Amino acid sequence: MEALIDPVDYQFIEKELNIEKFLRVSRMGKNKIYEVNGITSPFTMNEIGRLRELTFRHAGGGTGASKDIDQFDIKKNGYKQLIVWDPQNKCILGGYRFRSFDKDIKIDINQLATGEVYNLSEEFQNEYLQHSIDLGRAFIKPLFQTKQKRKSVYLLDNLWDGLGALINQQSKYFLGRIVLYPQMDKKIRDLIIYFLEKHYNRGSGLLTAKLPFHPEMDKQQMEQLLDEKNPEGDFKNLRQIALAAGEAIPPLIQAYMKLSPTMQSFGATIDTSFGNLYEICIMVTIQDIYPKYLKRYSVIMD
Repeated sequence: MEALIDPVDYQFIEKELNIEKFLRVSRMGKNKIYEVNGITSPFTMNEIGRLRELTFRHAGGGTGASKDIDQFDIKKNGYKQLIVWDPQNKCILGGYRFRSFDKDIKIDINQLATGEVYNLSEEFQNEYLQHSIDLGRAFIKPLFQTKQKRKSVYLLDNLWDGLGALINQQSKYFLGRIVLYPQMDKKIRDLIIYFLEKHYNRGSGLLTAKLPFHPEMDKQQMEQLLDEKNPEGDFKNLRQIALAAGEAIPPLIQAYMKLSPTMQSFGATIDTSFGNLYEICIMVTIQDIYPKYLKRYSVIMD
């Protein structure tokens, strides 16, 4: 495993974070949210790559390289980066990478990061992709995941502020991924996958895992532990079981659950290029997002 690159001098980053890249001020914490790309903001991209690798190594994943930057980050017209910038402490607190697709441009599915770990059906390519915002590599600086959990919560809210700013009239779907790390308690890992499969896999077949992973735990046992008919009841049980095992449920799961009643999940896959972690793809239909959240996060409704 390579040593991480040195932190990038904040002065170089600040020079790149100009008004053209500014999206909005976060509603909590009054941080600044920017949209950058790896070509026009190389210093910022390097720091994002360092922080991503630091964050994912801290959790048990990562690429093993000195920074987490791949072809999708540096391609022309490739993925962009959404970052939360702390203007007081002059540092990046968290981020997402994303890509939206123009309906008038022919889409190469090899340009979709999700396509590396999921097969995209013809229906998805023809009816959904051009209206989707593909999300990935979400991170919150490790310091705020451990020592300052309250700040971690509002940083996640800051990221949703940024995602709301990306919504336009063409956008219909968010395509995101939930990550489970190899060192997670296997029982909790399996129950999370079962929970999402039970309540949110609609059987649409839009996306299928290239390297599918199925829970190793006995199905009857999982059914007994998560025996509620509604996701809220099962999630409460799941959280209690995880707490007893000394584990935490990834906050993105509940964040997605709260957004929309029609959220879909597409089964777990193994990402061999990223520390053999487990990923579950999630799709949220934007028009089905509960009005209070759409109003809170979307700049269209500001």
